[in-house]
Amino acid sequence: MSLDLTKVAAQVTGMISRLKDAREERQQRLQFALDTLRNRAIDLEDLKRKIAASKTTWLVAELVEGLDRRYQAPPTPAEFTVMASDGSHIDVDRHRSTRCYLINIGSAVINYGIEPDATLASSPRLYSDEKDMVISHPGGGRDYLLDSNLLGTKRSIEPSLASPATSMTRPVRIASANKAASALSPLWTWGTSATISDM
Repeated sequence: MSLDLTKVAAQVTGMISRLKDAREERQQRLQFALDTLRNRAIDLEDLKRKIAASKTTWLVAELVEGLDRRYQAPPTPAEFTVMASDGSHIDVDRHRSTRCYLINIGSAVINYGIEPDATLASSPRLYSDEKDMVISHPGGGRDYLLDSNLLGTKRSIEPSLASPATSMTRPVRIASANKAASALSPLWTWGTSATISDM
């Protein structure tokens, strides 16, 4: 059955209207946040206690000074290297005759300074063996069938295990490392580990 665009057009108009309303609300929230940051009457100690007592699943920045302080950026070093890695995947499709999935890890190493250089790499890997379809506990016991959530975790960790730092051939000042190094999941507790060495 072909798509009836005339019926979709009215829905698109409604979506645009909602987006405009959301933009105005966002501006109001942003202005409130800026006014709060500039309000010197805020009790920072009370705010610190609220942060300490909060129960969040993410790290919350600790308040040290006022909220409206500004600082000059430090001078750029003469030579430095920026590294990054990330991944994407094609999920397991249980409707296909062959169970498989693919993880692609991309990495970049960019050198700035006297000898500027850039190394870009892509490392795709197809997983199709039976052992690739499960995650086993190192201590033995139950195997866990790889689903979308576990595959996303596995994909998040692999850039750390294949860090572009391993390809460096000269000492450098590291300006940035891959974001996946902080990924937390049950896989870490099952013995998977990665170390980013000081360089």
